[in-house]
Amino acid sequence: MSSHESKPTSSHGGLTRRTALTLGAVTALAGVTATAAQAAPAPSRRPLFDVRDFGAVGDGVVDDTDAFNRALDAVEANGGGTVYFPPGTYPVSGNEPAIMRDNLDIVGEDATILKAVRNGSTFISLSRGRTGYGSGVRNLRVRGLRFLGSYAGVRLQCPFALHHASNVVIEDCVFEQVQGSRHCVDLGGCEDVVIRRCTWLGFYNNEGPAYAGAECIQVDYSYSGALSYTDSPGSHDGLLSRRITVEDCEFLPLVADGVTYPCPNPLGIHGVKEDAQYSDIVFRRNLVLDPGEGPAAAWPDDPTKEATAYARGVVHLPTTRRVRIEGNTFRQTTGRVTRALSFGAASYVITTGSDPNTFPPTKTVLASPVGCDDIRITNNVFEGFAPGHADAPAQEAVWFHGLPNGGEIRDVVVSGNTFRDLDAGGIPTAPAISATHATGLRVENNAFSSASRAIWTAETTSDVRIRGNRVVGATGATGADPAVAVHSTGYSVMHNDLDGGSPRPGVAIEIGAGTHGRVMHNAVSDYDVVVVAPDPLPHDVVVRHNG
Repeated sequence: MSSHESKPTSSHGGLTRRTALTLGAVTALAGVTATAAQAAPAPSRRPLFDVRDFGAVGDGVVDDTDAFNRALDAVEANGGGTVYFPPGTYPVSGNEPAIMRDNLDIVGEDATILKAVRNGSTFISLSRGRTGYGSGVRNLRVRGLRFLGSYAGVRLQCPFALHHASNVVIEDCVFEQVQGSRHCVDLGGCEDVVIRRCTWLGFYNNEGPAYAGAECIQVDYSYSGALSYTDSPGSHDGLLSRRITVEDCEFLPLVADGVTYPCPNPLGIHGVKEDAQYSDIVFRRNLVLDPGEGPAAAWPDDPTKEATAYARGVVHLPTTRRVRIEGNTFRQTTGRVTRALSFGAASYVITTGSDPNTFPPTKTVLASPVGCDDIRITNNVFEGFAPGHADAPAQEAVWFHGLPNGGEIRDVVVSGNTFRDLDAGGIPTAPAISATHATGLRVENNAFSSASRAIWTAETTSDVRIRGNRVVGATGATGADPAVAVHSTGYSVMHNDLDGGSPRPGVAIEIGAGTHGRVMHNAVSDYDVVVVAPDPLPHDVVVRHNG
């Protein structure tokens, strides 16, 4: 293809010979295979609109925002189409973000979207006075673009601020130096969103420790003030985002201008609402490497401070249901302290009577909190989540914290995962998995290595089954802390293999005062004590054939 200066342009909508290219041709140009997805727009042969036909230059200097918007106007007038970015660097000002249109594909071929000014949103969807799922945009696919900011210049961007978007795919994109202490993708009242095969580079927390838990992809609900770009009055209806999938992505650290930045926190929620749960969230086959320091506080006595506990962690998903965390690798090599996964309940929430078009929203403390249910964490690797220094607050790799009177964490399976290198040379560690106010917890067939404390459940948990796990080796002294500690009511600890290794730790299994328990047929070696239990045993508790 010859240089764009030699290509014809049009004074009547940009309909040149290039528009004869079809979506299939652009896909071939970009080297992208359009595979089926949960939220993929229906296949079509849409007319193509090349941004150069609308005045874009792509030289990294001239602001191409207006040209992009003219191309989008042409797509809307046509009833749908593909906007094509040929090779080049396209500065956008952010003063007039690009408003997404229905039935739109945006395809880049070695194309960079450059943030030309400080901060702001890049691609947005707006309901503009309408409400309901899909009232902002429907059937949107973006692929093959590189979004570039500048940490040194504090030119950050939220590439996608989507309100009431439905049927969205973002794929094969690169996000570099774009996330500051806010978000890369805002999803407010959205549904059927798939983000896949994207690379996310760097997290610059430019607002201090309070923002250490800022999520790259924010799952939120439709209310004024939630998004990085504000919709018009009357557009917000309180709908929660649902059916969100993030798959086959890489979240990586970045060295820029001699400074090392951690990887982003991929996915999270911090806007919680009365009588409502975010649903059907999938996070699978992703790599998360070297997240930032962001230890969560202990659960506070003041309910208005709960978010300091539940809105921390690499992936934090309070008040959710039907969540699948599958086949990911979470790896920490720097000694920074944070959780990998957090699932929490909330009692301090936005009320159902709060006007979603008024900011700030009305909040209250509930007598019956909102918890989580139907959580599946399977076939993941958690590596290196250990305290890197003696005064760091120890953090669990996987943390469940419900609340009584309706806010429990219910129906949880943690299975087939690998936990390794969670000890740190004599520094006290947290359990790899901990649960408080949880019921229906299954921890089965996981492997723990160099993890002195594998599993801990509080006396507020019930219906707990710990089976078929293997715990091998411990690099740090843990004192009296057991490898498996179960203080639940209605539990079984059976057919686990616990090998203390060297140095020789103290206790393999500890049980509390809970009734109706079974501790049986566990293979235990290289521990000073096999089982620590009350004497006499609580009602209907059996301990035998261990060792």
